[in-house]
Amino acid sequence: MMNILDLVSKEKVGNSLMKKIILFLLLTSSSVYSTEIKLQCKVEVTETSKTSENKYSKNLMINIKEEGSGKLITSQGEPSITILTNKNIPQDLSDENNWNLINTTKTKDVQWSREININRNNGFITYNSIMNFEGSIQVTSIEGYCSKIDTTKKKF
Repeated sequence: MMNILDLVSKEKVGNSLMKKIILFLLLTSSSVYSTEIKLQCKVEVTETSKTSENKYSKNLMINIKEEGSGKLITSQGEPSITILTNKNIPQDLSDENNWNLINTTKTKDVQWSREININRNNGFITYNSIMNFEGSIQVTSIEGYCSKIDTTKKKF
């Protein structure tokens, strides 16, 4: 049989554990509603400037993070892809079948337009970047196919 002291000590431990769980959930609640997806893409890259054109094939890792109404799509390595949308940047034309984000940046010396489209059904990706820096134009175009990386399973 359990005595009163056993019950009291178990209740204190239970309350302490419950407080820790609630604190943990409150501290991590922003990440509860976020989604992060990693893609491995085989792409063809074309980089064009006034004086040259460079074409090559590449494996590219793409990270997609959705949090609330915002999306961030980035690449690891070159060519660099960074596109962000949020409630203040309304150029998110995505739907349930496609991620389609557009960013345009203008400063005194630079005008930079970027657009990415990823078909969520077949994995086809297109990315176009046009940067105009004091009359010098750099165009980067990427297209290819991506597959989702399962981050819950280790390969080795």
